[in-house]
Amino acid sequence: MRHPDGHAPDSLRELQTQPIPRLLLRFALPALAGMLAQGLYNVVDRIYVGNLVGPSALAALSVCFPLTLGMLAFGMTLGVGAASRISLALGEGRVEAARETFRQTLLLAGGGSLGITLLTALGLDPLLRLCGAGRELLPLARTYLEILLWGVPFWILASCLNYVIRACGAPRYAMSVLLLGAGCNVVLDGVLMLGFSLGVRGAAWATAVSQVLSALWGLRFFLRDRGGLGFPRLAGGLRRQEVGAILRVGTSQGVVELSFMVFSVIFNRALRVHGGDEAIAALGVVLGWAAFLYMPAMSLSEAIMPLVGYNYGAGRPDRVRTTLKYALGMSCAFFTLVTLGVALFMDPMIRLFVWDAPRTNPRFLELTRQCMVSFNVTLIFTGTAIVTTGFLQALGRGGLSLLFTLVRELLVPVPLILLLPRLYGLTGIWITYPALDLLVFALACALLLREDRRLARREPVWEGVAPEAASGAKRPRSGSPLPQGRSRR
Repeated sequence: MRHPDGHAPDSLRELQTQPIPRLLLRFALPALAGMLAQGLYNVVDRIYVGNLVGPSALAALSVCFPLTLGMLAFGMTLGVGAASRISLALGEGRVEAARETFRQTLLLAGGGSLGITLLTALGLDPLLRLCGAGRELLPLARTYLEILLWGVPFWILASCLNYVIRACGAPRYAMSVLLLGAGCNVVLDGVLMLGFSLGVRGAAWATAVSQVLSALWGLRFFLRDRGGLGFPRLAGGLRRQEVGAILRVGTSQGVVELSFMVFSVIFNRALRVHGGDEAIAALGVVLGWAAFLYMPAMSLSEAIMPLVGYNYGAGRPDRVRTTLKYALGMSCAFFTLVTLGVALFMDPMIRLFVWDAPRTNPRFLELTRQCMVSFNVTLIFTGTAIVTTGFLQALGRGGLSLLFTLVRELLVPVPLILLLPRLYGLTGIWITYPALDLLVFALACALLLREDRRLARREPVWEGVAPEAASGAKRPRSGSPLPQGRSRR
């Protein structure tokens, strides 16, 4: 429903009035379900491929993983940037500004995704070799990625739409976008890999078709004029100022994926040198489970963005601080349980991907155990870092969020993975993640304490311009009530 008078719909006004725990659950649980569904794109492919083709195919998918991260980074950059600006605009009652942000996002997603797909297709073999593919893995990896590229533009579009739908106060519909794609992926994997014995080609086609369906379902939300934005007319071209604003806020999330892509390339190459293709296949199993084990913190990070953005735009720093405290507490509690679960059920979790590994490939099983311990022993600290990124983005702290992301995903892990394997071989690779998690946790705590003190003093956290200047209105007198959509020093 449109709101020509500029007022936000009731679903958005609830962000300023409902209890924070209830709102966090309302946004986090659908986000978690949707993200777990999205994780099925990787997990189901790996389960089918590992059991029907073998560890070599798992290794091939691991080699493709950095490239898919690079493609998805573009969609997440646009989605996070658009969602942050739309949430802030709706919180301030500027519905037309939110619609213009959405229009610019669609134009960027369409043109950019086609360019990325074309460039990847032209340099496919050199890129796969760079990611760690040797003579045996290259044909399998090429076969998978050649097919997957047909669905990449739709994958990027679906990612953008999912963030915007959540910013419009419809987390359940955002969840359904991901659930639809994941459900279709599971069914098509079974049909194409079991029924038609297509191997990695079947896994690739199942994922590509599912991405198309997710994007179409996301477009339906706006074509039916839900969420107060509608579907904008795309004529008029790009506006440099709006594009720059979207990219400034969303770049930190894009850097997360791009930096992890760079780190994954180096990680794959180190595994190939010190552990061979079996070690890369072990990483494939762990990445499959990581799609689930990391999702609670990711869902909380996304859930707090509309809550924090709207309440800060509406001049409620007290609710912003409360949201952060609940999100951190939930993250720590959940990851404590996850860590215990991994310790108790590690072998069954591994055998889900390669059922006969204890009999046919005991070295692969042992390498996978080592890799899984490395990824999960400090998982509780990773959750704090992920929530911190979403919190900074929601406040419009694009520069600080980007700096934190660079440290977390590039400036610390790359030196670690380059140095530790030289000193300790394969063991050095496994201890990279625990060392990284502890260092980044300390930095995240320092940043959160700094922002919490700002909010306690009601200082503005906008970069370069105060909120009152941005809205074009005069600052209220000290002690006067705050009008809708304002913040006070």
